[in-house]
Order: sequence, then C-alpha cells, then structure tokens
Amino acid sequence: MLEDAYKVMKLSAASVHNLRGTLSAIYEFGRFQELVDNNPCRRIPKGKLPSKRKQKRPCYSDVEAFRLMSDDAVPHPWRVFYALAGLAGMRSGEVAGLRWGDWDAIAGSLFVHCQYQDRPLKTAKGDDTKERMVPVHAELARVLAAWRLAWAQHYGRFPTDRDFVVPDARNMKALTTGIVSKRAPTDCAALGIPNKGMHGLRRFHITYAQAGGASKVDVERYTHNSAGDIIDTYTSQDVWPALQRAAVPPASVIWSRRAAMASAPRSVTC
Repeated sequence: MLEDAYKVMKLSAASVHNLRGTLSAIYEFGRFQELVDNNPCRRIPKGKLPSKRKQKRPCYSDVEAFRLMSDDAVPHPWRVFYALAGLAGMRSGEVAGLRWGDWDAIAGSLFVHCQYQDRPLKTAKGDDTKERMVPVHAELARVLAAWRLAWAQHYGRFPTDRDFVVPDARNMKALTTGIVSKRAPTDCAALGIPNKGMHGLRRFHITYAQAGGASKVDVERYTHNSAGDIIDTYTSQDVWPALQRAAVPPASVIWSRRAAMASAPRSVTC
C-alpha cells in the first residue's frame, strides 16, 4: 500500500513516511484494544520505502565561521563547540561526545569514537560508522588549551580525562541533540548571520580543506573513515602528516581573519 502511494498516487517521500507513521499509530491502538494481532508497519523491510531527501544547507563563509568561533556574543563553551566542528570537521554529535581524554596534545590528534553520551557513531543514513583519528591544527590546539584553563573557572573544578570537553552545565553529562540543534539559530541570530545549521561548519571545513588543495581521499579519511582503518599517529609517518596538512586550510582561514582584524586600524573618537 505504501509503495503504491509513492508510485501510483505520486506522493512525496516525506508524505509516504508521514502516512506510515499515521498507519502505525492506528495499528498500535488496535493492538492495545486487541482488535489486531500485529502492526504490519513495523515489518516493512529496510530500504523498501523511498528515502527522504534532506535539503542541504550551504556551508558558512569564512567570515561567518570566524564569528561563530570567536565572537564574544557567543558563550565560550559554544565557541569551542563550533571550533571543533569547523576546524576538525566533526559532526555535532561527535563534538558532544568528545572527552578530554580523546585529545592527544603531543600527537596533535583527536580520537573520535562515539557521539552523544557514548552512543556509537552514526552516519546520516543511520548506519554504524568507524572510529577515526582527526588531525588538530595549531589554531584548534590553541582553542582547546585556552578552554581547558577556562573550563575550571566555568564549571568550578579542573577537568578529568572522562569529562566532556563541552558538557551540559546542568549535570556535566553530554549535551543532548535537542540542546545542540537549537543553539546555532540562537547564536546566528545574535551575530546577525544566516543560520546554516551545525552541519554547516562541518561543510565549511570540508569545502575549505579541498579548496586549499587537500585531496578528497585525505579529507574523507579523517571526516568519514569509511574504510575503517585507524591511523597510528606516532608511527604512520607518511599518512598522518598528509592528514595534518589537509586540515590546515580551514584553520588558516580563521587565523588569517583574526590577524587581519588585529592589524586593522581602529577608529578613535574624542
């Protein structure tokens, strides 16, 4: 029936999924009332229904990304959150699940292996994805080092390796999807820039890395890792430097933007 609705009635994929949700609710009520034995909507094989196409938002520009990562109008914890997404190409869930113990300051790497509250990594399609090592540019290292010192003042104690880099201040647990998803619209409105969502910063990273000359293979390796191979940052002397170079352009954009603002003449009023 649902397949016919898509092909014969020419409903959109979103409408088909909404129809499935409505039918499933009706069948669940029937099961509760003992009118039917099962809910056939729960037995639809994976891939049988049409996939919903999400509209892709554009990535942030260098100016917009710089402001999200550095403007004092954005609370310090969220500036760090944006920096991890924009300078390391991490998904918002991966940033929320990042702990201080995942940062190796000596090797210049982040170990990305979980998301919200230690849940397994997921792709946009809901499939399990592979853990990976992510290069840390000097600019991101500076952000993390400064935040580690400010973290103690912000939360009242020094962080341990098990603490989240950007925790929920109410309970020190991982930030939830609800909190994270509502943050970008708030901060973008405060800055007067278009809201391109949290994922827009990951897009910013990938776009500027490739525009700066990084190969698609290298960027894919530390932003997706579909091959599933974990890089030893201490012994992979050929691979790791290439990945570190791939991460340079997005961070350099931010660094050059800050340098330009610092050297710009300031107007003096009497």
